[in-house]
Amino acid sequence: MSWKDHIEQWSAVLKPYLARELHSDIRGPASNKELNKLEELLGSVIPESLRTFMEEESAYIDFWWDLRSDIIPLDVPDRPYCGYIEFNPISLINLNGDRTGFLSGDEPSEIFEQWKNAFVFHGVPNGDAIALDVYQNPDEPPVVYLNHEEPEVQLRLADSFSEYIDACFALGCVGPESWNVRHFVTDKGKPLNSEIDGTATSKLDITCQNSIIFRSFFGLK
Repeated sequence: MSWKDHIEQWSAVLKPYLARELHSDIRGPASNKELNKLEELLGSVIPESLRTFMEEESAYIDFWWDLRSDIIPLDVPDRPYCGYIEFNPISLINLNGDRTGFLSGDEPSEIFEQWKNAFVFHGVPNGDAIALDVYQNPDEPPVVYLNHEEPEVQLRLADSFSEYIDACFALGCVGPESWNVRHFVTDKGKPLNSEIDGTATSKLDITCQNSIIFRSFFGLK
């Protein structure tokens, strides 16, 4: 099932449970010329996996929903209650400014370099960010959650952008705050515990028990 199919599916099944009307604004791809111009404005190269998606699939996605307070699809602390994803050329420019200003200088150089080089494609309302970790792998960067309050904390979400998009939309773009998303992240197939926020092998897992329970609540297999 494609990410667009997932959006249509979630848009239909969520309706009876929402606190307000779901918002979905999905537009077409960008041209090569438009992406070249965007790179000029960014002052950096868009990672190939993201650029390909923007050129072949969509360059503008704005999708969000929030549940009524009495709806509990997953009985866990900090239970999932909303979903949100947004990226477009303007947001990419705004998100990819200086992300190192709040670092104290006490962080190891590897953390500093990761934050400085990460390409953010999705801002989180609490000030965190979801990014492509170009520092770790410039050719096929993994997707990581950047925690602005604890820069040293690593929550790795996917091996690649395409893997993240598939898992994210299969889960209705739940979150995106880490305390919401972490219920669906496993590390080598095992759930994260309260002290662990993931390692280089953690990922958003649509086959884990919480994901199955969450999707099943809304009638999704």
